[in-house]
Amino acid sequence: MQLLDALRNQRLDSSIPGLFDVFYDILNNVQIQSNFYITHPKYKPLELPDEVVPLFTKQLLPGLALSEEPDYKFTPKEDLGMNRCQIVANALLEAWLQGHDSAEGRMNFILHNFSLLGIDMKRPYLNANSKDIY
Repeated sequence: MQLLDALRNQRLDSSIPGLFDVFYDILNNVQIQSNFYITHPKYKPLELPDEVVPLFTKQLLPGLALSEEPDYKFTPKEDLGMNRCQIVANALLEAWLQGHDSAEGRMNFILHNFSLLGIDMKRPYLNANSKDIY
């Protein structure tokens, strides 16, 4: 973790444009992924607090979050964010098709669809039947 943090900090301080990805497989296909994208120099950088982590992940340290590789995928190449968003999209479509388009109705369908796959909404970064050892 210290190595990844050092690499992240060094890269953020660097003026070299590019994309920085680190994939590291530990403890049963846990994936650590770090992305750093350079945008056009005319765009003002968006500064977010260090506490911000991607949706559906668990924060480990400021700027570092964790999620398991989905064990049930809708498409072959799908990360956790795409997977969980697909579950939400399917639920919203199902709610609309069945005429339950209120906020409460949509939320009930979302919770139901996650439940069907065994995903705990309090721990969406984990697969069904996984223990939170992180």
